[in-house]
Amino acid sequence: MKCSRIFLGLPRKVVNEGLATAYAAKGDKFLNLRKLMSLPYLPSEHITPAFEQMMLQVEEVGSPLLNVVNYVERTWIRGSMWKPENWSVYRQTVRTNNEVE
Repeated sequence: MKCSRIFLGLPRKVVNEGLATAYAAKGDKFLNLRKLMSLPYLPSEHITPAFEQMMLQVEEVGSPLLNVVNYVERTWIRGSMWKPENWSVYRQTVRTNNEVE
């Protein structure tokens, strides 16, 4: 699955955890969530270390944000179905016929 859209379920998780308002406020939680969404754009060998570094920062904040990060860890970082090398889009060619997409 070479697609940067793997995290399409992440916004739903953000809403379910009650973080929609915090995300809209564009504060620290917003920045951490954006970091999560940018993971597919890193080289696959850099994804896990970047995630672990971010996890240390988020553990200090705690609560709902930590639930979202744990979801990403279970599903995309350490999950048995998809490994980072399967979903990293680093240096992939753009595959769309819509130039503004």
